[in-house]
Amino acid sequence: MYGATGDGDLVELKETLFAKEVDLQDFLSKHPALLAGDQMNPTDPRRFVLITAEAGVAIKEAGSDYFSLDHLFIDQDGIPTLVEVKRSTDTRGRREVVGQLLEYAANACAYWNVEKLRDTFERRCAAAYLSPGDELAKLRTAPDIDPEAIWEKVAQNLKQERLRLVFLSDKFSPETQRIIEFLNRQMESSEAFAVEVPQYTGGGLRTLVPRVLNPSVLQADRRAIAAGRGEAWTAERFYDDLSSRCGPEAVQVFRTIHDWAEGQPLLTTYFGRGKSDGSITVAYADDNTVIVTLWTYGRVEIDFEYLIKSQQFKPDVKRQELRERLMSGSTLDIPEARIDKRPSIQWSDLTDAKNIKALLASVEWVAQELVSTEGAAKP
Repeated sequence: MYGATGDGDLVELKETLFAKEVDLQDFLSKHPALLAGDQMNPTDPRRFVLITAEAGVAIKEAGSDYFSLDHLFIDQDGIPTLVEVKRSTDTRGRREVVGQLLEYAANACAYWNVEKLRDTFERRCAAAYLSPGDELAKLRTAPDIDPEAIWEKVAQNLKQERLRLVFLSDKFSPETQRIIEFLNRQMESSEAFAVEVPQYTGGGLRTLVPRVLNPSVLQADRRAIAAGRGEAWTAERFYDDLSSRCGPEAVQVFRTIHDWAEGQPLLTTYFGRGKSDGSITVAYADDNTVIVTLWTYGRVEIDFEYLIKSQQFKPDVKRQELRERLMSGSTLDIPEARIDKRPSIQWSDLTDAKNIKALLASVEWVAQELVSTEGAAKP
């Protein structure tokens, strides 16, 4: 391998082992791209945000931290990604290294609390003078992201024991790589990766070249095919996924909304094509202006961001009126600062009859307002 200098000369770069494990850990904390998320899933590249380094893991309910995980990240689907960093010169046996991360994962699913993880993340951001919202926005290509929805996904993934385990080293032995490959093949809801990050140095230059060693692209593709990713969701698949994530009561709530919307002459509904999260969109029938969206992770999104594109709801005062209608006579809380975004409501809030009545009445009002605008626009 060669590196080019500013004056056009080539410098030979030779593979060099990391002198200290902490050097590799520091690089990873600052540069989550070293996890090579594009290699983990080329059809839907993973993007990562660091929750914290040295994440504590308890071994009993309400217990103090007993283990310390090197790094905890989440991806755009809220999947907790547990990373252990080991240099190739680490003298511990491969069984101990693999077993250690499995023990962390088992106890994380049992004892991690999503609110505590969120607090840890926000404290890390505050210490580094970073905005938590800006950090989470790195998970999406679009500028807006609903933090509540992300953390709800994290909670659901922990409940379903859906994790990603990453063993990261500057060099893996074939024996360790084989163990990780075998582990990944046996997993259904979770996955395991061996990510090798060799460094090459020479002439004052340093290059890191991350690569995913185990053939998990095939595993990811198999899971994607089994889930029908990229295809329009069906009612059966949507409600099965919602039930597995949130339970039968959530299904009842969403069916009530879905059935009601399908019976409204001014509304139309359709299923989304999300790769991992299913959706039902409720829109104005004449021009498909999106009003609300139901998601299989158990939230109802109020789509101010799409309504703002219509003539009627472009003025702030109309979106403020929608917010007030949603909150009037209910316990729903829509932040005023988000009337140009896509705030969401937890399904459990809609088990209250007053709340679901306010939601449906507000959706109907939006449709009526869009009708009046359409009529006024005609000559």
